[in-house]
Amino acid sequence: DEESLIIIKKYGEAIPNNDKRENIISIGTVVQRQNEDDVSIETQLFLDMLMMVYVKGKERNEEEWAKHFFDANFRHWA
Repeated sequence: DEESLIIIKKYGEAIPNNDKRENIISIGTVVQRQNEDDVSIETQLFLDMLMMVYVKGKERNEEEWAKHFFDANFRHWA
């Protein structure tokens, strides 16, 4: 998790500091914790296990992504 935070911080450093609004597009899975059927939850947990085993990463829910980008000094995200 610390490695992904370092990468996201590097993205922020690479964005020019000017008046133009610059964007970073991050594509990933957002894990939902509520109102999901058993198959969806099972799939999400399976993907989470794959991330942990193969790339030392993890799936995140929306609040975790928000904290991750905030910790990397991004203040505006959607």
